[in-house]
Amino acid sequence: MTCAKCGKDRELCQSATQNGVKQPMVCKDCLIESMRSDNWKVNDAFWVKQLAEAGEKDSIISLGLSEVDANMMIQVYKKKDTT
Repeated sequence: MTCAKCGKDRELCQSATQNGVKQPMVCKDCLIESMRSDNWKVNDAFWVKQLAEAGEKDSIISLGLSEVDANMMIQVYKKKDTT
């Protein structure tokens, strides 16, 4: 799955859900880098892609996208996984 910080397809650390939104997940390398530098900023585009890959429709909608857009994003990334 896509790391919300570097955008690479890697195994990710777990994250919590806060106020109905699944929080960004990052890879181990980005987590260590962030802890060393205090730079916790993630790339919002990678985060939304990550949510679509995980099928987190409610989280996507909570971030302000429409249900139609959320469903379309999820379908796009599910198709990429099967090809």
